[in-house]
Amino acid sequence: MQDTVPFCVWVAAHLPNDFEAAMWLTSSVGGDVDTTCAIVGGIIAPACGELPVEWIARREPLPDLQLGRFSVEP
Repeated sequence: MQDTVPFCVWVAAHLPNDFEAAMWLTSSVGGDVDTTCAIVGGIIAPACGELPVEWIARREPLPDLQLGRFSVEP
């Protein structure tokens, strides 16, 4: 999809402080959902402060990394 980056920038510009809403909007469009969500998440996550705790609790286990302020124990 050649509109991937413009779409992702549009979502990030319209929902810069609402991580959950941005992810739901991005995924609802379809297409290469993992890529578009990764792009939007990468743009807005720093501005959101904290990611939804419920989402972090349900993620796949990650290797022991230093995740900085995004470290949340379920």
